[in-house]
Amino acid sequence: MNIGIFTDTYYPQVSGVATSIKTLKEQLESQGHHVYIFTTTDPKVASDEYEKIYLDLPASHLFHLLIVELLFAV
Repeated sequence: MNIGIFTDTYYPQVSGVATSIKTLKEQLESQGHHVYIFTTTDPKVASDEYEKIYLDLPASHLFHLLIVELLFAV
């Protein structure tokens, strides 16, 4: 199953939410699911600590279409 998780905090940020979401992602992947995390960056954390996947969205109405294509391979 393709699963998308949207959050405003994620690893390498240090918080209970970030840790819980990272653990959830790892557990779902260990069960064979494909998990995609959609988050923002923390300006206090070096950018080289993040996984590098960037999406530039030219218009907000395209965001929904992009998410559908990513999650459901339309």
